[in-house]
Amino acid sequence: MIDVSNSSNEATLEALRDKLAIAESEMAALQKRIDALRTACTEVEALMGQAPDPKIVYSQKDGVPNASEAVRLVMKAIPKVWSIAELGNELASRGWSPKGINPDASLRATVHRLTKAGDLRVVDRGRYQIAVAEESPPAVNSPTISPEGAVASSQ
Repeated sequence: MIDVSNSSNEATLEALRDKLAIAESEMAALQKRIDALRTACTEVEALMGQAPDPKIVYSQKDGVPNASEAVRLVMKAIPKVWSIAELGNELASRGWSPKGINPDASLRATVHRLTKAGDLRVVDRGRYQIAVAEESPPAVNSPTISPEGAVASSQ
């Protein structure tokens, strides 16, 4: 039988616990920073007259975006055509990999749902891109606000 209670193992365990405590402290500090940045974004959006993006839904447990929002955030941050494998690698690098027995299948299902909802578009077989909302031109005779804040009438 192996003796697992030797002093070397105890020292290793103590060192691991110390590192864990430091990492948890760093994570708490990062979460405070994330919360502050989220609040700042919300405040600036309010000043600009924009409503916060209702599609951003964060897990209440750890501040990690849900699978759909993680895909949206990555694809908006890096606008390009993505394969499922590339998207999975990017999500993993951010610590946002889908959970479950088969993360690849979960990611494919998420991409399928987002495509069906119109958030993503299929560029080619197995290649996806964030859908860009088309801006409609201003209506005739509607007021337009210049960058300086002056109101003008569109004709």
